[in-house]
Amino acid sequence: MGTTVAGHALTAIQLTTAAGICCALDLVASGVLPQKGFIAQESIELADFMANRFGSTTACRI
Repeated sequence: MGTTVAGHALTAIQLTTAAGICCALDLVASGVLPQKGFIAQESIELADFMANRFGSTTACRI
């Protein structure tokens, strides 16, 4: 298995899917993204995503 989070083994696809959803919600809650309406995935700036506590979990670690 890939990574263990809170005692649960997650595959890469599970981790990245959860990270993307949590990051988007976190950015909405913190006011970085609009508070209403449709938000396209493409409208999230990569810098905002990678700087987020959830988005940063998808960064390459060498």
